[in-house]
Amino acid sequence: MTTPHGSAPDGAWQFASGFGQGMTEDEALALATGGARGNLEQADGEWALVRGDLQALIDEQDQFKERLDLLEGVYGYCNTFMSANWLVAQDQLLALPFDTQLGPNVGAVPYEGGIRLQTRGLWRADTIVTCDKMTSSNFAAQVYITVLSVATGAVYSETRFDIVLTPSGSESAAFSKTFVVPTDDDYVVKARIQHNRTARLRVFGGTLRSALSVNKWSTNTSNNVDIPEPADGGELG
Repeated sequence: MTTPHGSAPDGAWQFASGFGQGMTEDEALALATGGARGNLEQADGEWALVRGDLQALIDEQDQFKERLDLLEGVYGYCNTFMSANWLVAQDQLLALPFDTQLGPNVGAVPYEGGIRLQTRGLWRADTIVTCDKMTSSNFAAQVYITVLSVATGAVYSETRFDIVLTPSGSESAAFSKTFVVPTDDDYVVKARIQHNRTARLRVFGGTLRSALSVNKWSTNTSNNVDIPEPADGGELG
């Protein structure tokens, strides 16, 4: 109900003079929507700030596009196997020729039957060496993962795995070694074997029964500890 010329009844909603009769359409619209419009404008302003922050973040991330050089040296890998079976002489510590690369490589390359580490840091080597079964008696064999100096051939660090060769069947040594090398391109990883059988020992190659691989975990060289022969620590329990 409207009262264009009279007094508004008790309890009626009134605004402006003359019960709003002097207001233009734009003024009435502004009055009716002012609160909502103000909230909307405030929200739009706040969203503009958020959008600006997001754009700044995206712009900073754009700096890392196609920057694979930032990962250079952080990781590395190489996988090899022996392409042939070999007969190994008695009582000689001999390097097995892991001469064939399997898959891609980064930061490490096949080198003289082993794998050369091109960058310093924390590495892990894994090997599988499989020996043929014996004809009658049991014999002992030792398989090593050895890290050697490229320049001198001296042993830098190694891990030994002992096996017993029997007539019951072939025997595999599968184990790993974790180690730190302090400098770039100065070390090579090899798998070596020694046995006490009077005849030569047949060691299998191929992807089914042989493998030597390295994987890099970190460029950090801290805690570079090597204790091949520790002192006795006493009794436990």
